[in-house]
Amino acid sequence: MMTDKSDKIVDPKNEYWVGNIYNFRSLETLNVTKGSIKPNHIFRGGFFFNRGLDDIKSLHTEKKIQTFLDLRSSDEVPSGYRELVEGEGIAYYNSPLIPFWRSVFYLIFRVPFWTFISAFMSALSALLHFRIGLFIESMKSTSTSFPLGWFYPIIYHYGKKELNGLFSFIAEHCDNPFIFYCSFGKDRTGLIGCMIGMLLGADIEECVKEYKLSDRSLKDHMVVAKDHFKLFGGDEKGYELAKTDDKLLREFDRFIKTKYGTIENYFTKFVGLSELQITQIRKNCLVGI
Repeated sequence: MMTDKSDKIVDPKNEYWVGNIYNFRSLETLNVTKGSIKPNHIFRGGFFFNRGLDDIKSLHTEKKIQTFLDLRSSDEVPSGYRELVEGEGIAYYNSPLIPFWRSVFYLIFRVPFWTFISAFMSALSALLHFRIGLFIESMKSTSTSFPLGWFYPIIYHYGKKELNGLFSFIAEHCDNPFIFYCSFGKDRTGLIGCMIGMLLGADIEECVKEYKLSDRSLKDHMVVAKDHFKLFGGDEKGYELAKTDDKLLREFDRFIKTKYGTIENYFTKFVGLSELQITQIRKNCLVGI
């Protein structure tokens, strides 16, 4: 029986496991205003466990992916990972999306006062007792208590340099299939997926439906998420960060409409893409236009 795109968005055929890569799917299920997104061309996923060559080869041979866009921070990327990817003839770009110092100033105005006081006192106590290890652990524990709704907006508010580098690389390499990913393939990946989708003509409701597919994809990995946050000094409540909330995308959409009017204006006036780069992305990622 034939299924239309509204059916596909609920149960996308392109969601499957590739070795240790989970929450993996194609963006082709997004409905756009003109034409459609090219099948098997734009992929997203989570690479938290990925450290081996087999998974890289699987993506390259099974899905013909030619470009890896790694949104993880340097401490999340395994040593030698770039060399493994590039050794297979795959273009690789690592773009940690959250600028550190700008995020510090941003959080000062977003995080409740007493949360900061608690974090400051713990860190100060550790330093006064020359316990550097305790200082590091206290900061890691504090960081896992910050809701992502306060943290990830830093990307679209202040990540001009990071977004310009990422989307310029996409414009240069999007003539072949590519994948973008973070650790869980949810929030950083979800926000970039929303940006790509909107740039290609999807509205916010389409982007939210696609984003929420991670609810199902990550359902079986909550235990892993708990262990992940324990490793970084957080308590078990930290795993709540791995649960999907579409507030991030909806706030981004409101921000775009209020400050820039259109996604095109956001990319040209803030991110710094040229009209030619935007046209190149659309030309290579859409069909039937």
